[in-house]
Amino acid sequence: MFRVAVPCANLFHEEIEGGEPPVNVTARVVADRSELDELLGRQVQMHGRCYCGHVTSVTVANAVLVDEPDTDG
Repeated sequence: MFRVAVPCANLFHEEIEGGEPPVNVTARVVADRSELDELLGRQVQMHGRCYCGHVTSVTVANAVLVDEPDTDG
């Protein structure tokens, strides 16, 4: 399983901090990219909130899948 994540779209990270924007993990879990694309195609709204306070909508273009650690053991 994978968690859906999205990079922060706030230019603050590049312009002020001088680095790449953080990737913000959402609560949504999917089996694979095709499941995520299907959810987005049905217009299911997902958002990632960054520590800077900026909320970024998850889209097909900016979505990232992050490995979900195995919690069965």
